[in-house]
Amino acid sequence: MYKQIIIICAVMSFVSVFPLSYSFYIALRFTFFACLLLLLFTYYKKEKQLNILTLALFALAILYNPFFLIHLAGGKESWTDINFATIVFMYWFNKNKINNTHSI
Repeated sequence: MYKQIIIICAVMSFVSVFPLSYSFYIALRFTFFACLLLLLFTYYKKEKQLNILTLALFALAILYNPFFLIHLAGGKESWTDINFATIVFMYWFNKNKINNTHSI
């Protein structure tokens, strides 16, 4: 299930390099935010403790939160780089941390 959600984020991230309406980028934030929170809660449920990966997911969720927008100095180019790095992180996290969980 998590892999499909990450694929949706990846497709949206790829599409975001094209000039689109502002509402698409807000939808992108909502999607990333929801996916990161889902990974965070799933991982926290498994580990039952705070660690560096839990904090990394929390920090990324804050960065992508659609309610209190964070504007980066580099604009769209910075967000594109961060989106792709986040996709790689989410894919790695799902493959190495979430899929190793037997209780989910």
